[in-house]
Amino acid sequence: KYPWTKTHSFYAVMGGFVIDTAAIRNIALDYIEFLLENYPEVIPDIDEIDILDKSKGDWFTKAIVCTQGAWFCSQCISRLASDLTISLLELNTLGHCICMFFIYCMWWKKPKHEIQYPPSMALQDKNRNWPSSKGSVRATRTGWVLAGIWIAGIVYGGLHLLAWNAPFPTLAQQLLWRISTTTLTASGPIFTLGMGVSFIGEWLDERMNVDEWVLFIVVIPYVLFCLYVVFYIFCRVYLVVECFITLPYLPPSAFKVPLWSQYFIHFS
Repeated sequence: KYPWTKTHSFYAVMGGFVIDTAAIRNIALDYIEFLLENYPEVIPDIDEIDILDKSKGDWFTKAIVCTQGAWFCSQCISRLASDLTISLLELNTLGHCICMFFIYCMWWKKPKHEIQYPPSMALQDKNRNWPSSKGSVRATRTGWVLAGIWIAGIVYGGLHLLAWNAPFPTLAQQLLWRISTTTLTASGPIFTLGMGVSFIGEWLDERMNVDEWVLFIVVIPYVLFCLYVVFYIFCRVYLVVECFITLPYLPPSAFKVPLWSQYFIHFS
């Protein structure tokens, strides 16, 4: 009766459908696809309006957030056009605003409420060809995950690279900033390599007759990848801390406001 929309997909990923068994559990997206292809009649017929009606965040709230973010981005662009200094904290916030726009574009129709009483499905004996999911209740798409990491790394890290030659209180802080921004920008290729090594390790682990030296070769890049993850977290934390450390050392032009923005009503 009701068509399957993107809102229904978000609802399913959030655990909106469960199996009517003794031990009720959420259904992963792989299972929903299996049911849509084989037993679409068992999926509850829910209108998109009914799902969005329970949401705590509507389009008006999202529009306000996007408008405020767009205003901040326009301020940063106007500061660059007016040859005014942009602080590292503003640059960091600009990166989060751009990422926020991407997230809101993809999640515009995502329900915001927590699903406490999801509708159940009675499968009875229709689960003979039930797909295996290795115990996972949340299906992921590796390709989309890697694409998101690549885009986030390039956008977020690339923006911080703009402050490559920015004045810092000490040379050590400037060097750490450059290392941290480069690490963030290169996160896409490195995470792709790490996931590839992980898949190879799982593939070799299923074969007991593999030589030990082959496993050793796989373990080395896996350990290096784990070390990179730890260093990545350190870089993210350092960027935020450095943004606040440099606030007392801002030049006078950082406190000037573009003239055109003074004639518009806004909330800072």
